[in-house]
Amino acid sequence: MSGDTIMLDGRIIKLKGLDCPSMDTPEGREAQRIVQIMVHARILNCAWEELADGTFEGDCIYRPSMSSPVSRSMVVELEKRDLCRRFGRT
Repeated sequence: MSGDTIMLDGRIIKLKGLDCPSMDTPEGREAQRIVQIMVHARILNCAWEELADGTFEGDCIYRPSMSSPVSRSMVVELEKRDLCRRFGRT
C-alpha cells in the first residue's frame, strides 16, 4: 500500500481527504513507512464508508501503546508530519 491507502479486512481504504506523494519519492516511502507503523499499533480503531464508485474511504484512530494517553488520527498525523496534504472537503 501507499502512504494514503491501507488494507483492512480485505478492503483497500483511501485515507479520507489525504494525498501523499508517489511511492517513487523519499516522501512517499516515508509516508508508507509511518502508515505501516500506525496500522500495527497496539490499539487501532478504523471507520470507513463505501463511495458511489465502489471504493472505500476512511480514517483510523490509533494508540501506540496501552499506556499512551493520547489517541491519534492517521490523517492528522500524516498531515502534521508534512508528508501528505489535505484535499477536497474536510
